[in-house]
Amino acid sequence: MSLFDRYLFREWLKAMLVFILLILGILVLEDMYKNLKMFLGKGAGLPNILAYYLFLLPSFFYTVIPISFFVSLLFVLNTMHGNNEIIAMRAAGLTVFRITRVLWLTTIFLTLLMGALNAYILPLGSAQVKTILEKIEFNDQKNKGYNVQSIGVVP
Repeated sequence: MSLFDRYLFREWLKAMLVFILLILGILVLEDMYKNLKMFLGKGAGLPNILAYYLFLLPSFFYTVIPISFFVSLLFVLNTMHGNNEIIAMRAAGLTVFRITRVLWLTTIFLTLLMGALNAYILPLGSAQVKTILEKIEFNDQKNKGYNVQSIGVVP
């Protein structure tokens, strides 16, 4: 990996991490706005709420990674263009593919990562989120005085 590839990758990675954190923060706040009142109303404790959001994060990553990649890519390439770095590299004889080679390799890696995330991690996270929500509902009904044997039974 050449010095230029490391420079471009480092600049892209910084922008990617910022955009991932920004978009994840927005999505978590939006989910908190919808569900936090329900959690508190049902008497869910802090460990249950934290576990819910911990297992919910992988489902957010499936949306966040492609958006963050695209926006960070535009940001980095626009910054390089504004600083005339791309023009200087083209004048030095580098092709457009050679300039963006590390970004193409990163795209392939992220595609494989998204496939693995979708196949293995998302189903586990979704099952855990469902289990946590059922546990919160069960504890709420138990605290309201329902018979433990009849909670969740459909007549």
